[in-house]
Parts: sequence; C-alpha cells; structure tokens
Amino acid sequence: MKKSIKIIKLVLIIMLSIVSSIAIYNYFKYNYNKNYIITTKIENNYKRPPIIKEKDLLMKNNNYIGYIKIDKYNINKFIMLGTSDNILNKNVVGLYKDLKDLDSKTGITLLAGHNNIYVFKNLNKLKIGDEVIIGSKFYTYKYKVVSKKIIKKDDYSIFEGGDERVIILLTCVSDDLRLVVTCK
Repeated sequence: MKKSIKIIKLVLIIMLSIVSSIAIYNYFKYNYNKNYIITTKIENNYKRPPIIKEKDLLMKNNNYIGYIKIDKYNINKFIMLGTSDNILNKNVVGLYKDLKDLDSKTGITLLAGHNNIYVFKNLNKLKIGDEVIIGSKFYTYKYKVVSKKIIKKDDYSIFEGGDERVIILLTCVSDDLRLVVTCK
C-alpha cells in the first residue's frame, strides 16, 4: 500500500512538472511573439525622414566629415571623426582617427557603427560585390565588397596590408566578436 502511494505521488509530481513546463514554455513563447509583433509594427510604421542632399549638409555642418550609402540595404548615414560610444550612439558612422581619412588614395580607412537598431543593423546582409558609396566634403567614391568575416575583438590582422586603398566597415557581433566587411 505504501509503495503504491509513493508511485502515485511520483506520477503526480512528474505530471505536475510536465504541465508546469508546458505552461512556462507557452508563457515565454507568447511574450516573444507579442514583442516581435510590436517591434515589427513599429518598424513598419516608422516614417523615414526625407533624404537630404549629403554634400549640401556636409558643407553646412562641420561635425560631419562624410557619408556612407549602401542603397541595397537602405544605409544612408553621415560619418563623424571618432569611434567612441558618444559618437556612435548618435546613429552615425565613426571614422577611426588613427588610420587613413576618407580622401586617402592608399591605405586602410576604418568606419565603425553600432548594429541592432543603429546604422549597421543590416551590415551582415552585405554580399561580395555589393556597392558601397563613401562621400567626403570634396569627393564621392564607389567601392565593392570583397570580403566579409567575423573576427575576435583583439584580432588586429585586418590592419595589415599594402598600399592598396581599402575601406573596412566594422560592427559588433557580440562582446568578443566583430563583423568586418572589406571594400575596395
């Protein structure tokens, strides 16, 4: 008799665990779907500001040193000097100060931006051959994506290279990983 009561208790505990697990799973699934729907509605209803002539605004605003356009993924943002969070949180692209500037004929220029809801949220979608337009206050340059890879944040091999003109687009994938898109 005691053995059958223990078995019944054990079966009840197992059934209760299964029912609780299903309820918890459904709760989290519901909240995830609800948040996804809300986010999608917000993104779809967001009215984008009209596109301004980049060169006109660059000449009027000394904070901006250039712009980047990737029409395929609706990236159209200004570039500021520096890559601190103070700059990148303004939803712009930052030019790394210690490398070449936008008008250099040789060497590496590194442009960084936040992902998620920021300027480089679609950077991972770029494909080899996609066009990237970089404009300065004086010139407009067209580049093609030649490589795309994920590196560790302390991997500095991306800065090795010859005298060839290279643009590197950089964004975080996680705390320790970076997405690097190389354009020539």
